[in-house]
Amino acid sequence: MKKPFSFSLFLIAILMISFISSSAQVKVRDLEGWAGFKIRKTIGEKVKLSLEEQIRFDHNSTQLDDWVSEVEGGYSWFQMLSTAVGFRYIRHKTTSGDFENRYRWHLQSTYEHEINRVDLAIRARFQSRNDQDETQALNVLRFKTGVQWNPKGLPIDPYTSVEGFFKLPGRTSFGYPGIRWTAGGIWKINKNHRLRAFYHLEYNTEEYYPLWINRVGIRYDFRL
Repeated sequence: MKKPFSFSLFLIAILMISFISSSAQVKVRDLEGWAGFKIRKTIGEKVKLSLEEQIRFDHNSTQLDDWVSEVEGGYSWFQMLSTAVGFRYIRHKTTSGDFENRYRWHLQSTYEHEINRVDLAIRARFQSRNDQDETQALNVLRFKTGVQWNPKGLPIDPYTSVEGFFKLPGRTSFGYPGIRWTAGGIWKINKNHRLRAFYHLEYNTEEYYPLWINRVGIRYDFRL
């Protein structure tokens, strides 16, 4: 019962060590802000659907960077194992100040397990993004592991996770684009309403140069 939880903590530690050692020389920094809402619907005990809208700001949260719309459908094969497929439309601001269309889809598998009011999640995702001015897709593998604590009698569930991003052949050669550490909390307003606040510390080489990113965000979740 404790092996998946121990593996998750070990993976978090390894990814954080890689994060610190690989990004120590990067000087560029930014503070981004994300805000959004997500609507979820569960059909029976197996099928989950969601719709999410986001706005994202960069340059110390002073400029609009992306407007994101995403739909996702998931299916639970077993109590602890599920898969999902999603599609995302992105309206992205380029370096010239114009906006371009981006389209991204993903396929993922998630393992979840609960031990003594602590939820463990391990996720593997393949995603492919097509940009308006690019002839090839940007293909990325993402591996994420995290834990969420559900304290008895408290309305807020704290959580933390680490996620690694790995480029695949396509627009670029195989590479190591970055890693993201997340810490946050989920305020359980009532049965159907949640408010999620989080902080990201990210090392990212996906775009034009390596950069540190500090990010704060908030998201409202509504369950139909």
